[in-house]
Amino acid sequence: MNLSLKNIINFPTSTMVGLFIICLVVWKSIFWIEGKTIQGEHTVAIISLVFNAGVALLFGKRDDKHTLRKEPAPEQTQDEQGDNMVKIISCIVCVFVFSANFARGQILKVASIDIVVLDGDTFETPRIGATPKKFFRICNIDAPEKAQPYGITAKNALHDLIQAVDTITGRYRGIDTYGRTLIEIDYLDSTMIAQGNAWHYKEYSYKPYLQTIQGYAELYNRGLWNCNPVSRLYPAVWRKLKKKYKRLTLDKEGCL
Repeated sequence: MNLSLKNIINFPTSTMVGLFIICLVVWKSIFWIEGKTIQGEHTVAIISLVFNAGVALLFGKRDDKHTLRKEPAPEQTQDEQGDNMVKIISCIVCVFVFSANFARGQILKVASIDIVVLDGDTFETPRIGATPKKFFRICNIDAPEKAQPYGITAKNALHDLIQAVDTITGRYRGIDTYGRTLIEIDYLDSTMIAQGNAWHYKEYSYKPYLQTIQGYAELYNRGLWNCNPVSRLYPAVWRKLKKKYKRLTLDKEGCL
């Protein structure tokens, strides 16, 4: 069977829908193999599925008689070729949108016993058998770097919160520029901010209300809000400081 672009455009509707379903099953199987649980955020997935199925129907809705008969289809006009190209591009875009939305709705589950906390907003899971080592960045919060004032305290606070439960459950939110898996864990972000162990990362936050929680932590001088202002620098600012200025922040530290 010749699977040229022209023949794919002329596929019957039933064939296009069948191919779409096969691609969906394969995609979900990949997530299952990687250990990601297919559950939660079904609304986004269903909307995306219906939308893409509609596009697949549109894509496959051609004159089926030319496909079923062996005689060649008539030459297409420039308008018809342009219309087919629009359909192809639309399908490609829709598949990417569907994949991104569906992936972001996945629930990740990680056993607490396998977690190694790196700092107040990052942890890793070691390589286990064929499963490679993975790094996770917690969404909605920004904690001091490990070498910063209060960094070790923030790291220990996150470790205690994680080890207090058997399994960490959160929403998959993509991959950051460092290759870390972004995970949104409801109780971790709000608790770390309420205890004063992290800032609300409002520039990249899914929960604007966390800013109110941070306001109370600041009001009652909890955690890092009890630090000397010179020591209480956002990690992005602290990382840009030269070594001698970093030492000054440690010398004037008002907290541990």
